[in-house]
Amino acid sequence: MAEESKGRSVALLFVGGFIVLIILAVGLYLIKLFFFTPPQPLPDNSFVSHLEQRFYYDKKLKRQVTYWVIASKNQTKETYYDCRFQVTAKGTEEIYDGFLKDYTERECFQYNMVKDNYDCRLTNWWNRTFNYGPARTLRKFSPNMSWEIAVSHFHQKETRPNLSFLGKNQLTDIYSYTISCKTSPGRSVTHTQQF
Repeated sequence: MAEESKGRSVALLFVGGFIVLIILAVGLYLIKLFFFTPPQPLPDNSFVSHLEQRFYYDKKLKRQVTYWVIASKNQTKETYYDCRFQVTAKGTEEIYDGFLKDYTERECFQYNMVKDNYDCRLTNWWNRTFNYGPARTLRKFSPNMSWEIAVSHFHQKETRPNLSFLGKNQLTDIYSYTISCKTSPGRSVTHTQQF
């Protein structure tokens, strides 16, 4: 009876260890799949993007204002999710993110008191965690859908004038335009177009 009990214990230990190994293997595979798999490039005709000039009448200035947008169209039959848009500047290779809404952080170094500085850094952490991604992300890019981002909305890290693409470059300095998205199973895809 005692030997039979030992045999069961060893068998249960072996089966338990095997189950743990399977769970670890599946977990590592999922981590690799979602975090370490490089984005797959899409075919050249998946998205079509080009510069377009737009106008609006500014009532305060009492004149027509001209601005430029990068217009993109999803020409595939697939819906893409969590899309982000980037331009690269000619010569410098600097990358600018397309912001769909304003995103800034507070200047914490202006506070002399430790508590105020700590509160500011905590507020910035909260802002970065919950607002930075959504400020740059188009949730759904459906088939045949068109999307525009004003060239003035491409910035580095924050939507401040000194971090704007047009603050450091001219319109002709756009080297490439990249759209990065996820498919419905969560696979990362990317499309880059040279200008």
